Amino acid sequence: MRARAGFTLIELLVVMAIITILAGLVVVSVGKIRQRALEAEAVSNIASLKTALEAYHASTTIYPNAGLATPKDDPEALFKALYTGNPRLGGDRESHLSDWKMERIGLWPGRFLTGEGEEYQTPSREQLDFQSGNYTPCVLLDPWGRPYHYVEWDSHPPSRRQIEGGQLRAVGGQKYAIWSNGPNRRNDWGEEDDITSWK
Repeated sequence: MRARAGFTLIELLVVMAIITILAGLVVVSVGKIRQRALEAEAVSNIASLKTALEAYHASTTIYPNAGLATPKDDPEALFKALYTGNPRLGGDRESHLSDWKMERIGLWPGRFLTGEGEEYQTPSREQLDFQSGNYTPCVLLDPWGRPYHYVEWDSHPPSRRQIEGGQLRAVGGQKYAIWSNGPNRRNDWGEEDDITSWK
């Protein structure tokens, strides 16, 4: 009588181990690809913000937050100037970022959220109707759900182009600074994995 062909238990375990290792490698590779895609999106967003800021400057001759006593990290000023399109709110008549994805806009509670699990809420369409005269404070969010930081340097003399406390200084002839917290979702003032307009 002929023995039936089949796999032994050891052969099955070896095959399962190989499949598990390959699956793990695929998951790691997909995670790295996704991370690179989010970083590329942040770089592209910052380029769009810079273009919009230059268009804003061309029509108003200033950058948002010009004339403050000291430079300030103010993501809401960036939003008001570039998204609302309402001059009474500090924007320009041309809404330079009107095509910004709605899921990349967050309601601004007046402070940066830093707690574990804290997220910026998405505004409703009514809250984004700035032509009606209403204004709901909002910010432009990076791919990791944190606001793009913004500081205006242009209206300050070179000796005062730094954030209070000295965490950030203007580099070269910068007129403003824009940066994302990057993948770690923590503000490193342009260092570590932050994605910036000046590097």
